[in-house]
Amino acid sequence: MNGVPLRKLRLKLRRSQAQMALLVGVSKLTWGRWERGENSPLPVYRKKLAKLLAFAGRGEEETKQ
Repeated sequence: MNGVPLRKLRLKLRRSQAQMALLVGVSKLTWGRWERGENSPLPVYRKKLAKLLAFAGRGEEETKQ
């Protein structure tokens, strides 16, 4: 998994790496590794990331209306 979408998600939500790590349930070191593409999230964390992506997308839709 490429880390670019994770960084974009984090910036869209205006959160730090530490805040995102807390939301997903990992260490900030792990989140940083994901962003840099050094490691990929396990399936359990991918589900949590999908929920965050859906949440970010909803906020984007609301601002367009």
